[in-house]
Amino acid sequence: MHKMPLLKQNKGAKLNKNASLSDFQKQIIDFIEANASISYDEIAKGSGKDKTTVRRNIQKLKQLGFLERVGSRKTGHWKVLK
Repeated sequence: MHKMPLLKQNKGAKLNKNASLSDFQKQIIDFIEANASISYDEIAKGSGKDKTTVRRNIQKLKQLGFLERVGSRKTGHWKVLK
């Protein structure tokens, strides 16, 4: 179980910061970096994935400490942490 130590080791490295993430999770981060106020529906539409898949992957990114939701669901925005 080397997932967390790898994340901590690569925390500051731009090229390796997403080493343990799936391509779709990296794509979600790209969408959010481009538009911090993007919705689940907009990510689903832009990626061609189901909204449930988007929610599940965003939840995983939040658990791993890559994303944080700031503010309310309606007027808030996403913050990329790593």
